Amino acid sequence: MTKSLWPQFCEPDCQDILDYIEAAELAGAPRPLVWAGGLGDQSVIAKYGTMNAFSVGPGRRFEQEGGAHQPNEFIECHKLVEFTKTMAAYVLKVLQ
Repeated sequence: MTKSLWPQFCEPDCQDILDYIEAAELAGAPRPLVWAGGLGDQSVIAKYGTMNAFSVGPGRRFEQEGGAHQPNEFIECHKLVEFTKTMAAYVLKVLQ
């Protein structure tokens, strides 16, 4: 499952994020949370492409035990499978 989407430069309802949410639905994954903030590579990558940059994460929130970039970070196997299916559906959608 994609736990969260972090829009860095685009609005939370931009088409790219709406496409990702639709991809999650097509993949049978729970609807991702959309929230602003977080540090990421978007500011570096955006200067080479679109300003509609957002990041995604398949696991726990940063402040949770075992969360992203924390000691003992982990993700359940079924959430990794959901995330992979969602990413595949999103790539197929945007390549149409």
